[in-house]
Amino acid sequence: TLTHHLEGYFNIKARKGADPVALEGIQMTVRHLVAAYRDGSDAEARKGMSKASLTGGYVIHFKPAGLPHGFSYSFYNILPHGSAVAVLLPYCWKYYIPVLGERSIEAARALGAKVEGMNEERAAQAGIEKLFRLYEELGHPASLAEVEEVDDDFIDKAARTVLNDTAKMDATPRRPEYDKGYDEFTSILRAAKEGKPDIVP
Repeated sequence: TLTHHLEGYFNIKARKGADPVALEGIQMTVRHLVAAYRDGSDAEARKGMSKASLTGGYVIHFKPAGLPHGFSYSFYNILPHGSAVAVLLPYCWKYYIPVLGERSIEAARALGAKVEGMNEERAAQAGIEKLFRLYEELGHPASLAEVEEVDDDFIDKAARTVLNDTAKMDATPRRPEYDKGYDEFTSILRAAKEGKPDIVP
């Protein structure tokens, strides 16, 4: 749900009306997800997450998801889809920073980060930290460190798969130069494996 909203919002192609829904959906998810996780009988939290899930679908209908979803297809039978896109999201956000501009600030603010006075890069870093703290509250991995299948061969295959995925390459806000895509995409996956967003180019 969260990645549907964030990936859609990061997709810089204009779709009137989708961006405000994405930001509201991020806020709804942050407001209700931990409570719903901790207590499945919390009807208010479940209702909030149900609405957030619905709006997430709306957002990616009009603004398709990008690299986290593109990479996640290689994790079939390794990680649940939602976990795969969640783990990859912070590292892909780091990769997107040069092209997102104000979107990093607004996304981080929607996640609850205090971004007043920050430039786009600092705001993105604050937003990424918010994601990591949310994962910690949920007991969810923030890296691929414990996924044994993610070795050099896997990273090679996953990077090439996304490079050949025309739909995802069209949807990603930062499309690499032709001769740099493989190196940049393998760097994202290695960063996710090591839990180090700073090594993303």
